Amino acid sequence: SKYKPRVLGGFFGLSLAKVTGIHPECKIFQQVVKEEALCSEHNESASPDLKGCARNWDGLTCWPRATFGEVVKIPCPRFFEEFTSTHGFLQRNCTQEEYWSEPFPPYTVACGFDEGSSKGPEDQKSYYSAFWRVYTAGYAASVTSLITALIVFAAFRKFHCTRNYIHMHLFVSFILRAVAVFTKDAVLFADETMDHCLMSTVACKAAVAFFQFSILANFFWLLIEGIYLQTLLLLTFVSNKKFVWWFIFTGWGAPAAVMFAWVLTRIHQQNTGCWDDDENGVVLWIIKGPILLTVLINFIIFINVIRILVHKLKSQEGGGSHSSHFVQTELKKQLCKWKHQEYLTFTHKHGALSRETSPVNYVTQLSLLDKISPKRRTSVLQDGVTTV
Repeated sequence: SKYKPRVLGGFFGLSLAKVTGIHPECKIFQQVVKEEALCSEHNESASPDLKGCARNWDGLTCWPRATFGEVVKIPCPRFFEEFTSTHGFLQRNCTQEEYWSEPFPPYTVACGFDEGSSKGPEDQKSYYSAFWRVYTAGYAASVTSLITALIVFAAFRKFHCTRNYIHMHLFVSFILRAVAVFTKDAVLFADETMDHCLMSTVACKAAVAFFQFSILANFFWLLIEGIYLQTLLLLTFVSNKKFVWWFIFTGWGAPAAVMFAWVLTRIHQQNTGCWDDDENGVVLWIIKGPILLTVLINFIIFINVIRILVHKLKSQEGGGSHSSHFVQTELKKQLCKWKHQEYLTFTHKHGALSRETSPVNYVTQLSLLDKISPKRRTSVLQDGVTTV
């Protein structure tokens, strides 16, 4: 195990940009632990009658059993591929004293790892601390802007429409993603004395599940944005409000269903760590599959929207039948508007006539008509002139 602290401690500082996953160093650590466990299992099942050097775990690589004088050659550990492109080989000799010789060439030479370029513990801590401050400030600014936009959309009734409702739900999904990042950091890194790669609590699993849900919600609400745009271009006479609840159900219900399936699968098949590893590809595809599907559908919608817009522009330039169809559309809208106004006018007049049928109203109206009659005004003026 003498190689493990020196080498692993050195390349953790180099692995952040190279290893995929939520916590890069944990993936390498889990690979090493898994290979060590496999090496121990094979060592226990080996025959005790075999003469030579026993199976050996040197902290990074499992060396198989060998006879006296045999030279064993194995490739570099797989986790070195995460941060170097060198594919070298290591060799060890089984001596007559039943001891393994030192690996040659050394790991640093054979596997392309330069210890001089690695960062020490203090440099790594300073680097991660600066990186944490940068992305925390970015998420905080994003949350502030999104909350401000939500307040503006909610406060002014002029912005209350289906399009802005969809925008608001998309904003909420991004807010949830930022909150999920803050929650994950608070749960996993609150205690600096605890190794988060070995943590396996309900709180950390819930934090990671919430983080995955927020990512799914982002992609599904981006899909809803594309579907709504497609609906506006294809369906002219449709009530936008009738689709709002379907959009809400899809935007939040679909991510919830995917997360429910993912959580159940993790509990029964891969309930290890904080659920932030990706060793089992089948479990990982429960989340990746729907995300890639939303991206594919959005790309198809994007191509179709461009096709529709180009077709409309060509129709307007050529004055073809497509443009005449939109003239017809405007006429139908005006006809519907006129019919509605005519109905309101008829209802108002009918109510007024029902109030005017009484004898008192009839006499009153006659007296008013007599007073405002043009003939009466003329006679009054003439009498006035005669009197003068």
